[in-house]
Parts: sequence; structure tokens; C-alpha cells
Amino acid sequence: MDCLLIGVVMGVMLLGLRWFVYLQGPRKRLPPGPRPLPIIGNIHQLGKNQTETLRQLAKTYDPLMSIRIGSEYTVVASTPEMAMELLQLHGQVFSGRTFPHAMDVGGFSKFSIFFGPAGKEWRDKRKVCKEILFSERCLEESEGLRQEMLQKLVDHVGGHCDRRDVVNIHDVVFMANLNLLLTTIFSITSPDTAMELMKIMKDFFSLFAPNITDYFPILKVLDPQGMKRKAELSLGKLLAKFRDFLNHRLDHRRNNPNNKKQDLLEAIIDITQANDYNITTQDIPIYFS
Repeated sequence: MDCLLIGVVMGVMLLGLRWFVYLQGPRKRLPPGPRPLPIIGNIHQLGKNQTETLRQLAKTYDPLMSIRIGSEYTVVASTPEMAMELLQLHGQVFSGRTFPHAMDVGGFSKFSIFFGPAGKEWRDKRKVCKEILFSERCLEESEGLRQEMLQKLVDHVGGHCDRRDVVNIHDVVFMANLNLLLTTIFSITSPDTAMELMKIMKDFFSLFAPNITDYFPILKVLDPQGMKRKAELSLGKLLAKFRDFLNHRLDHRRNNPNNKKQDLLEAIIDITQANDYNITTQDIPIYFS
């Protein structure tokens, strides 16, 4: 029994030492910052107004400082000059993106234009967005549609005001933007489709809430908040819906080769078939998620 107890104590001590070395190791290579507490780091110092807290800490330490949130270190640039130096002079070095643990499902974190690692594949995707999807010509062509959707939004809210009804501005604006995107990208005007997609997207956006595994990666395998499981479900639904839109459009193109839609989905399908940007049809759902 004594040997067993000694073994357990030694094991705990070794794990504690390894954890201490793990947390202290990166410190030597980072800018100055407040001394973190064991386990929680500097979480207790952030408070409710993180922006103001970081501004005050920068006065004590440096415009470029580091803090530890849980077991993860974060470098903070607290002045415009320092941010400009980092992003303009050393942009390539700091181009790596962190992504929520919940989003690391189905290759989404690798292929998404928002979370994907900087590289040739990511630059190709960004080039498509810049030159095709969000080009000046494309924005000009959809200007009338945006004005129409905005007028419908104003009329809808105005009608509720005339009847003295309560208006959920968040849902109304969300639905207006969603209708605009569905019409511009997919040429879809169905209210039922918009409502279904709205529910899926709300579930998807909820995954960006604070997740303990983002601050303590050692807990990823446990997924204590169940965020990874929720992400697999909601992101799967979202990608499945976009694949349905894509497959329906591909069928339409095969059956009606001379009757193409004038929307962004049509434009990006043309790009994949021309193979000018190294983009495949399988990449399309990721573009719109």
C-alpha cells in the first residue's frame, strides 16, 4: 500500500512539473506581460471590459505584450503603430489563424477561407472572392436588389410600428440579410427555405460562444461543453443544405444549358469548370459557409 501511495504521489508531482515547464517554456520568447496564475493564467484580470483592461495593462508593460488565457498565450498589440508594424511589415509571419476547437470538424478549419492556413490554396480562394464574388461589377449588378430588400425591410418595420406591434429587430434584420444572400448567391426566394436556413445558421453561430477547450486544449478529447458534437451536427446540416443548392443547380445546367442563372453560384461554377483558379466543385459549399 505504501509503495502504491508513493507511486501515485510521484506521478502527480511529475505531471505537475511537466505542466509547469509547459506553461513557463514559451514565456522566454514572448513580449513582457502580467504574471499569470497557475492554471487560469490572466483570465481573472480581464474583467467585463477586456478592451479597457488591455489598454491599462499596456501602460504598465508595453504596447506589445503577452497574456495567458488558460494555458494559451496571446500577444496583444495595443497601439495603432504597433498593429501596423505587425500587420504590414510582418504580415506573412502573423498570418496564421487560430480557430475555435468546435470548428475543427470535417476539414472545415483547413478549407474555410476564414480559418484556413495561409498558403497558395488560401490565396486562390481569396482571389476568387476579390475578383469574382465581391468585385465592383458584381456589387454594382446587385445594387438594385439590395435597395429592394432594404425597402422591404423598412416597409415591414413600418407596418409593425403603425400597428404598434413589438418588433424583434435582430430577427428581422437577420432574415433581410439572409434573403438578400439567398437571392444574390443562389437565386432562391422561397420564405420556407430562408426560415429553415435561418434556424441552421443560428445554431451554427452559437458555436462561436466561449468554449473552455479553446483556453485549455488538454480538454479537447473530453469536449466538456459538447461544442464539438454540436458543431458536427449544425455544420453538417449547413454544408448539406449548400450541397443541395449546388446539386440542384448542376442538374439545371445539364438540363437547360442555354438558360443559365445570373447569380454568384453560376459564376463560381463557371470558374471551377474553367479551372483557372485551382478550385473544384467540392470546394463550393465551403465558400458559402
